[in-house]
Amino acid sequence: KDPFQKTFKTSQEAIEAMKKREPSAPKAGQNAPDFELQSPDGKSKVRLSARKGKAPVVLLFGSYT
Repeated sequence: KDPFQKTFKTSQEAIEAMKKREPSAPKAGQNAPDFELQSPDGKSKVRLSARKGKAPVVLLFGSYT
């Protein structure tokens, strides 16, 4: 069960829950976890590990208004 599916009474309670939660991102210097995405045309899949040794992949997310 995800500890963040509840409301915390104190900030300390939230901090303790965060410490117990599995990290969601690699730390600096660690390899990114492998993942697979559908290509924009939907005809194939692209896997991060297939790009190893090639030009870097950059994913940008945000709202540009």
